[in-house]
Amino acid sequence: MHPFVAVFSILGALALGAISPGPSFLFVTRTAVAVSRRAGLAAAAGMGLGAALICLLALLGVRAVLAQAEELYIVFKVLGGAYLCFLAWRLWRGASNAAPEIAAAGHIPGWMYPAIPITQLFVEGSWYAFVAIAMSSPGPRRIYSRARGSIDRVAGCVLGALGLRLIFEGAKEAA
Repeated sequence: MHPFVAVFSILGALALGAISPGPSFLFVTRTAVAVSRRAGLAAAAGMGLGAALICLLALLGVRAVLAQAEELYIVFKVLGGAYLCFLAWRLWRGASNAAPEIAAAGHIPGWMYPAIPITQLFVEGSWYAFVAIAMSSPGPRRIYSRARGSIDRVAGCVLGALGLRLIFEGAKEAA
């Protein structure tokens, strides 16, 4: 497979991953709706940078290292789950508070190592910037402000479930 075809295939996979709902989508959406468009765009930039960093670490083989150090992998998994549970708890607890003021196997060419994280940054950052702009518009903000408590509680349950899943998977792997 030609390297450019590989990069565009990776771009497609990254785009599908970015647009699928998950904790990042939830965080950017809630930030854009509840705080401001500017805060939502900052969250989108953070998602893009974080995803690019994770992508770069994966390319550098950190996943392979963690696979060899199984205990460390389990610790990271449990800590990630605990962090999601913490976010869920904060979201649930704050749901009743007043809303803030709305204001490929084979040889990989060297150029692909920086190209893939940059692609990830572009895909994640641009998708979440779109989400932040769309969700910080007046219509979604009105809907959110009317149903804020219920939306935040559902979002807290989803994050908590994801966190608990990671914790239990980590505990099961450790046993």
